[in-house]
Amino acid sequence: MTLSPYPEYKDSGVNWLSQVPGHWGVKRGKFVFRTLKEINSQLQCNDRLALTMKGVIERSTEDVEGLQPADFMTYQVVEKDDLIFKLIDLQNIKTSRVGLIPKRGIVSPAYIRIMRTAVVSVAYMFQYYFFLYRNNIFNELGGSGVRSAINAGDLLDISVLVPPINEQETIAAFLDHETARIDGLIAKQERLIELLKEKRQAVISHAVTKGLNPDAPMKDSGVDWLGQVPEHWDVLQLKRMLSDIVYGTSESSNDDGEYEVLGMGDIQGGKVLFPGLRFLDDIPRELLIEQGDILFNRTNSLALVGKCGLVESDAVATFASYLVRFRTTPNALSAYLNYLLNIDSVLAQARGMALPSISQANLNPNRYGYIHLCCPPIDEQEDIIGFLAKETEGFRALIEKAESAIELMKEHRTALISAAVTGKIDVRGWRAPEQKAEAMTAA
Repeated sequence: MTLSPYPEYKDSGVNWLSQVPGHWGVKRGKFVFRTLKEINSQLQCNDRLALTMKGVIERSTEDVEGLQPADFMTYQVVEKDDLIFKLIDLQNIKTSRVGLIPKRGIVSPAYIRIMRTAVVSVAYMFQYYFFLYRNNIFNELGGSGVRSAINAGDLLDISVLVPPINEQETIAAFLDHETARIDGLIAKQERLIELLKEKRQAVISHAVTKGLNPDAPMKDSGVDWLGQVPEHWDVLQLKRMLSDIVYGTSESSNDDGEYEVLGMGDIQGGKVLFPGLRFLDDIPRELLIEQGDILFNRTNSLALVGKCGLVESDAVATFASYLVRFRTTPNALSAYLNYLLNIDSVLAQARGMALPSISQANLNPNRYGYIHLCCPPIDEQEDIIGFLAKETEGFRALIEKAESAIELMKEHRTALISAAVTGKIDVRGWRAPEQKAEAMTAA
């Protein structure tokens, strides 16, 4: 079905709306909604709800994130089909958002709750406010400060478009159907990315632990998690593949300076990134990194501790104290060792040796040096590096293609919502597939 514009438009009088269908109403939110903060003082409702990037979800009311049962007495009660908003820190799209309440429950007192007072489709109004959110209208109204925010009065002063109720319902149904279809396509691409990453990891793991020759005679490595390795490969402790283990600087960094300071967030996908965010004016020469160094993440969340990144740049830089620099001995090439240290089975050993603390874990690199690894001859390491460079580039291209498709679909979804709720397209003739089928059957 081709969707065309409405036959007649008028000036809305609102700068971000411009022209709207001639028969649609334009009202300030306070004439359609009211706000009410009903405190949960008697714990009359135990269903705790939270507003996430994926919408409103149910959360346990047990002690979570340091909350005690008494803390929920400050929460507010919400009812099905209420709209809630988190309109603080508006410059951060991951913290400010809009949600539609699916069931009676309690929500954080930090949320703004509004309820309809006029005959409107709350599903349409949710999509309308979501349009404002995605198009940064709240951000503009909240100002440009670091912690810019909108209060309930500001929210209800914003103009809303009010089509006839039957059109609101059709728009909401149309968007539910179309966004669900787009979300399904996005989910398929996300699953494809997961499969590609799993396949890439399997290819790397096999190459660095079994080699490239499928006919090579094998031997028992003597290491349970490593299993069989080519007969002519060495099995030795990591420390025997390293000539240098050096902790980074504990000096406080600045916004500018001569030497960039790399942090744990700069290890991404087995590589070391240089974002140019932190600097020092002076650093001992022994703490400068060189091309071919490996930076090892000794302190981070348990899921990230042990991650390594290869330095592929000759940039003048150093590294922070929660990172460790590895340099290899002549019997090990740093690119090969970096691949090996980042496979799942080796990372599992790293995490098993890490000492947990509050919100993070610490892995002593000297202790980690006792882990046993396989070490092929140098010429085979070179072959493995060349093979994996080609293979991983292929996977990277496929993953980037899928990620690009996801971004295009998200942009299309956002544009479709904007067009429908602002009347840029006329969906009055749209019917859900099941409705079309029923009409054809009746005919």
